[in-house]
Amino acid sequence: MIRTAGPKVLAVMIALVIWMVASEERREDILERNFQVPLALVGVPSNMVISGEVEDTIAVRLRGPASQVRSLSSETLEVTVDLAESRPGTLSIPLQTSSLSIPPSVEVVSMQPARLRLQLELRKQKPVRISPYLVGAPASGYAIENVETQPGNAVIAGPASLVDEVTEIPTERIILTGRSASFREEVAVISDYPLVRVVEPAIVQVLITINPITPIEPEPVEPRDE
Repeated sequence: MIRTAGPKVLAVMIALVIWMVASEERREDILERNFQVPLALVGVPSNMVISGEVEDTIAVRLRGPASQVRSLSSETLEVTVDLAESRPGTLSIPLQTSSLSIPPSVEVVSMQPARLRLQLELRKQKPVRISPYLVGAPASGYAIENVETQPGNAVIAGPASLVDEVTEIPTERIILTGRSASFREEVAVISDYPLVRVVEPAIVQVLITINPITPIEPEPVEPRDE
C-alpha cells in the first residue's frame, strides 16, 4: 500500500493543477478583438500565375480568454489558402477558420471577406523587341544616325492575357542631352506591367551613333536668258 501511494499522490497533484488552470481560464474575462491578418497563397502550380487584384489581408475577429487573445498579433497570424489543385479561371474559394493557427480556447467569430475571389491564368513566355528609352536631344548641330541594342529581344513571362498584349519592352533611361559623339551604354530592361517580368536578359548594351548634321548645299540657279 505504501509503495503505491507515491504514484497516486502524483496523479492527484497533476489532476489538481489541470483543474486549477482550467478553472482560471473559466474565471478569466472573455475578450473579442479584430485583427488584420496577412493572406498567404501557397501551392500555385508552376505553369499558372495569379492575375488581377488579390486581398492583402483578411479581417478576422477572435474571441477567447483575454490573456490568450492579447498574446496574438497580426504579425504572428496568417490565413493560408492552398491553390495546388486549382485550374485556370475565376476562382471563389471559401476561407476556412482551420487555416488560422490559434490556441484551442480561442474561436474565430468572423472572417471578412468570407470567400476569396481571384483569377488564375496560364503562365506564358515570349520574346519581344527591346526599345531603348531615349531622353533629350543631342547637341545643336548633331543628330542620331542609328540606335542598336545588343541583344535586340528580351524574353518576358506572366499571365497569358497580359503577355499577349506586350509587343516591346523598354530599357532604363538613356540621357542624350548635349551629346555630340557616339557612345555605348549598359542599361537594365524594365517591364511596364506589374505582373509581367523580364526573364532575360536583365542588362543590354545600347550603341547610339551620333554624327554632325551635314548642311544641305543649295542647288545652283542657272541664269535665265533674257
